Amino acid sequence: MNEKNNWWATVVQGVIAAGLGLYLLLGGIQAAGIFGLVAAIYLLITGLLDLLRRRGNTVRYYRSIVSIISGLLLLLLYFVDILPTSWDFTVFAIVVIVVGAMGLYTSFFDRAGRDFSWGALLVNLLLLLWGALIFVSRMQEFNLQTISGWILVAIGVIIALWGFLSRDKGAVDAAI
Repeated sequence: MNEKNNWWATVVQGVIAAGLGLYLLLGGIQAAGIFGLVAAIYLLITGLLDLLRRRGNTVRYYRSIVSIISGLLLLLLYFVDILPTSWDFTVFAIVVIVVGAMGLYTSFFDRAGRDFSWGALLVNLLLLLWGALIFVSRMQEFNLQTISGWILVAIGVIIALWGFLSRDKGAVDAAI
């Protein structure tokens, strides 16, 4: 893929994340019922888009593969309904923590000559926070759907802005 034209994939990823977040915020009970589906779609699409943008970064490649496989697994769990919903959330929490940690590693140690990206740092910290909050939500009562919606909106805005502002700089270092 031509690196000068890949900024659009970053913007699309951001718009999708923000749109899914808004759906969780505004969708009410219907959105709560398909939270797992939203999570699976998010992981699958972001993994595929990140794979399109990959530029010789091994950790990013594995990260996109983890996202794609996890998205497919969550889709399977959602549609087959073989495990309790709490297991779906556990799988998703573990995945976003792993993906966030891999992203932080890439941000600090495996940038392949690219400048440090505050957008990548913020998005990956939000992913770690999201995974941790899913685990904490089992012990404390709070509206996980609303918090997840806001986290996805924040992630989406950061990613879309990063992609849009980087469109003239050649290769876009994807935030996620």
